[in-house]
Amino acid sequence: MSRRFILLIGLLVLIVAIGLGGLFTYRHPGVQQYLRGRAAEAVMVDYVDNAVLKTLELIAAEMEALNAAAAQLQAEPTQQNLDAAAQAWLKAYGSWMQDVAFQFGPATQYDYHKRLATWPTETVLVEHLIDEIETGELTLDARTLREEHFSGLRGLYTAQYLLFRNGQPRKVATMTPAERVYLTVVTDALVQDSIDFEAAWRGTDNMPKDKLVILEAGGFKHHLGYAYEVKYPGVPGGVYASVSVTLQEAIQDLGGAVEDIMPQVGELRDNLEKAPDAYWDRIAPYDDLLNQVKSFENGYLGGVEGFRERSISDLVAEHDEALDRLIRISIAHCEYRIKVARDSQDLSEEEQDLALRVVEGELDKLNARLAAANPMVVLDPATRPYAAYVQ
Repeated sequence: MSRRFILLIGLLVLIVAIGLGGLFTYRHPGVQQYLRGRAAEAVMVDYVDNAVLKTLELIAAEMEALNAAAAQLQAEPTQQNLDAAAQAWLKAYGSWMQDVAFQFGPATQYDYHKRLATWPTETVLVEHLIDEIETGELTLDARTLREEHFSGLRGLYTAQYLLFRNGQPRKVATMTPAERVYLTVVTDALVQDSIDFEAAWRGTDNMPKDKLVILEAGGFKHHLGYAYEVKYPGVPGGVYASVSVTLQEAIQDLGGAVEDIMPQVGELRDNLEKAPDAYWDRIAPYDDLLNQVKSFENGYLGGVEGFRERSISDLVAEHDEALDRLIRISIAHCEYRIKVARDSQDLSEEEQDLALRVVEGELDKLNARLAAANPMVVLDPATRPYAAYVQ
């Protein structure tokens, strides 16, 4: 037997031994746990970058489009421009509904939901300010409105009040010059607050230059960026002790989004005899429900459509593929059943009520399935420690 042949055999044995050793090492429970922990950390990075930040970018962009439409209406008060502003409002409000699954952190800390969408609008005080603008007693800009007046005098619902009557765009002839001025100021404040919301997550130093100019002109405080806290837990002095806690925040807010939708469906059932805008005076209540389900979907699948990579769905599937599949099926069913209910508005009250009851049933399933998945993910030993917030 030649020396060359013996060397080749020896090399082959060594390669096989290394391969088997690597396979056994990979399958070792400790290695698997380590890999699951790294996967969970990667999921939270994508959750922030592709779900939260992309949603906030969309909100800011739609607010800017609304402000531009309001300015155009102020400059040229035609019915076409008012209708365009009303459509821009619907898109801005729809994007706003897609952030309901991301209510922890800055949303709560800085009260952005009141700053951007206080309900109800203080219509009496709004009319008082409009009268003062009309008589020349008041010159108002967005910063003054934000810093010196109640949040109920601005925001999306105030813009809605100025643009719509009885669920439809109002007649431009009924809108005074002072109202058009006020609408422009309100929508300008919406742009500023929505960009500040994004900066609270992203960090002021990480904002694009054009948005930095707006933040500086608006006199906003400097934000270090909450995204870092969520993406990199366990850092000394940080908010979160571990990825287990950030996952719990994310999943709890997903559940909260579903729980918020349920009473809204119930209110629609209770008000079937009324016009759709009777529901919280919303213009398109079924679209609002769809956008809220979309917020859940984006959070669970790791990002807005076109920007989905690693996700909470992946972590659930690692433990229970069937449960993950059922959750994704529930999302699709909720969306479908809401559309069916929306399309049943010309049917009898009994048929509409049945369609809405089916929506409630699908939401219950989705909530129950998410509740079953929660402990699998947040109590995985790979995500320890399970401690609450660092004090």
